[in-house]
Amino acid sequence: MATDNDENDRRKSRGNTDRPTRDTRGRWRKGHCPNPKGRPKKRPKMLPDQSNAYIFSNTMVDIVANGQKETMDRRTALLNKMFESAMKGKVSMQRFLYKEFEMKSERLTAARAYYQQLIMKWVVDNPDLCDHDYKMPTEVQLEILGLRATLNHYFGDQYPLDGIPGTNYGDDDDDDNG
Repeated sequence: MATDNDENDRRKSRGNTDRPTRDTRGRWRKGHCPNPKGRPKKRPKMLPDQSNAYIFSNTMVDIVANGQKETMDRRTALLNKMFESAMKGKVSMQRFLYKEFEMKSERLTAARAYYQQLIMKWVVDNPDLCDHDYKMPTEVQLEILGLRATLNHYFGDQYPLDGIPGTNYGDDDDDDNG
């Protein structure tokens, strides 16, 4: 069993104990630092993987547009550049954007058709809708609300966001005369 004296002897035998371990300014002398490897080196800041298209397109960048410095994501900056190039007469860019506009139009048409399909299935054709205990499934409600929000963005107030049709339980007539 080691005694405290043995432990002190081992500690003293580690180095030159005659020499003070600190200099006149209080810094450690060479060879006496309690952290011999020193301060850990700073690691380079880890940037997001730029090969990921989603991360790359959503990274914010500073650009100069119309003589003013603006901050926007790379996707928006690229679209602005494409529009600018198309408006200056670059035919390949005009064709590309035309195809994009057509695809967007097709997707909106499909969304409108799907919205109408959901409304017909769950609101118009559902005889239980007037029953106060009837509850439309939450997934369907969320899907209708999502489609409404998207369609309302593109078609103004044609798709009001104030609720799901047929879920206001109360009197069905609009006049409040009695």
